[in-house]
This record gives sequence, structure tokens and C-alpha cells, in this order.
Amino acid sequence: MNKDMVYAAFYQLMVEPDKYIGKTLCIDGLYYTGQNEKTGTYYHYSIIKDALACCSQGLEFV
Repeated sequence: MNKDMVYAAFYQLMVEPDKYIGKTLCIDGLYYTGQNEKTGTYYHYSIIKDALACCSQGLEFV
């Protein structure tokens, strides 16, 4: 995909996340994990940069 299509696809994911439940996505970005010390819950997320590397977006996933 070109940079405009990547932006459009990611924007669609952020606006209508319910359409992507149960789907498998391939993303290219930095992976992070964190844990809530009070509940023990782990969180998984990725930081995805746009083509110009000016506007990063975070994506939490299960």
C-alpha cells in the first residue's frame, strides 16, 4: 500500500474498531507491553509511524 492507503486503512481501524474484531492484522511498528501493578493486567500495544514519521499512532491489542 502507498502511504495514503496505509493512513486511510489505519484511520478506518480507529474509527470503526468493531469491524475488526476476530480479524488478523499485520502491522509494522514498535511493540511494547506493560502491566498494571494493582490488577496484574498486561497490556500489549504497538506504535505505528506514518510515512513522514511525524504522526505516530498507538494501537492496543489483545
